[in-house]
Amino acid sequence: MSGLPPLPPRGFERRLEKRSRQLLDKIERGDDPDAAEVYKDFLIEHGNYFYSLEQVLPAHQIQTYALDSIVSKDGKKRNDYANAFLRPKAPTYLARGGKVGVQEFAVTKESMESKELLASLSSNGHSSSAKKKIWYADIFARPLYQSKNSEIAHLIPDAPAHANEWYDVACWAIGTDPEQTDWGSVFRLIHGTRGTDKKRQFGCGMRHFVANKACITGQERLIDKEDPQLLVLPIRTMEQCRDWNGEAYEAILLVGADKDGKSQEWATKAIGMTDAENITVLDATGEELQKALLLLEYCSLAMVQSLVNYSPPEVPSDATEEEKQRMHEATESRKTRMQNFISALETKLVSLPKTDNAGPTEKYRGICKIRFSNTASDNLHPSPDPMLLVSRFAVVWSVRQGFRLRASAIVQDDYDVDEWEEDVRQLQVLESLNHERRLKEEVEGLEVTVKQSGLVLDSDDETISVSSGESQEGRDIMKNMENMERAKSANPNLKMAPLAPVLDVRRTAA
Repeated sequence: MSGLPPLPPRGFERRLEKRSRQLLDKIERGDDPDAAEVYKDFLIEHGNYFYSLEQVLPAHQIQTYALDSIVSKDGKKRNDYANAFLRPKAPTYLARGGKVGVQEFAVTKESMESKELLASLSSNGHSSSAKKKIWYADIFARPLYQSKNSEIAHLIPDAPAHANEWYDVACWAIGTDPEQTDWGSVFRLIHGTRGTDKKRQFGCGMRHFVANKACITGQERLIDKEDPQLLVLPIRTMEQCRDWNGEAYEAILLVGADKDGKSQEWATKAIGMTDAENITVLDATGEELQKALLLLEYCSLAMVQSLVNYSPPEVPSDATEEEKQRMHEATESRKTRMQNFISALETKLVSLPKTDNAGPTEKYRGICKIRFSNTASDNLHPSPDPMLLVSRFAVVWSVRQGFRLRASAIVQDDYDVDEWEEDVRQLQVLESLNHERRLKEEVEGLEVTVKQSGLVLDSDDETISVSSGESQEGRDIMKNMENMERAKSANPNLKMAPLAPVLDVRRTAA
């Protein structure tokens, strides 16, 4: 199993170039007002529209900071960036919920400060039906039934031991000074409970927040591996990030190549950015790109300061022996992260993006921009906390630069990259292309467009006829269709694999 997207048929590149010239000619003539939008969709479908991470941030656009200059000044500990990210108070907006919403930040902050149970001990985990009400769209505003491979990614990792390394970011987001917070309060903040055998309080535990999650196709493969390929950066200033209270905002999405030969085009297809018919994306301006990169720079500096100038939280006097052990493990894990970070920086230089250029501006190319909103009627992905979002992708950035600022999600031991890649390939086949069985089931109101096949299809209100045309490819597929039909008649329970080359069937209004 190669795990790679299927190769196009012979002559595909030539036909692609011909179609591109036809659309450009229409734009130049000006006789079709929709030609530019059609051409954009055409480029998106073939993975040629969006600038890659390497094009937006080439090597000469990455600058280095001396580690000592980030964490100290005149021999004193420097915490200016870290302190700038500390919120004055917890957000109070009402997060989306299954049956009811909940003020996740406010309830958790109150629980931390009172150190008492404020609500029932029932879990606020999301059932599959609740997930449909909360995440009915992925980050591209594509309904989840059209994005079957999407995964709910945690920004602060879901694994308890890894999540503990994020205690300072969690404190910034909730509006409490990490240096004035003991481990008992930290555990309530991150997990919703101090004990391992206790159910967490309803609405509590930042790693479980709706605002700590994002629905991203293939997040484990594209974000959590050792060579990640995806960045999602809020288009906000540091002050806007700090003062966020649930409102809608926009973000830049950048996809790059990895060191194992997986290209930016491959990752673009894997995440679903070539599904032009169903995704909703905008084009970012150079100014928006710079705002997002500046936030990434400031957040990275804050996380470096907090990591290197580490002061572990105190163990509360009423902690049990089991709790003391967990708190000791969390302290040692953080110390190890700091030591590994410093060891990884052999030159003691931290690489961060430059923010003094407006970005590429080639005609008919764009920088991908997406939108989040907590207003259900907008039919968009719920807004993740921009502070947690930029912090998560500051870690992704650091991994791409050869060091790691915080722990990432645990990649499962049985996680099969080839199997996931094959799933992506099959998903692309099923979503954007179709086969003969679906043609027969969905007769009414179809506009049939044939791609990469050489088949000739004619449709009317009642029937769809299929003929091979003049190409050998078309005759081969017709033979496959006949074989599939005979096999299906002999065994009604037989599951059919999708045809390749495949057919693109688009529904239109009846």
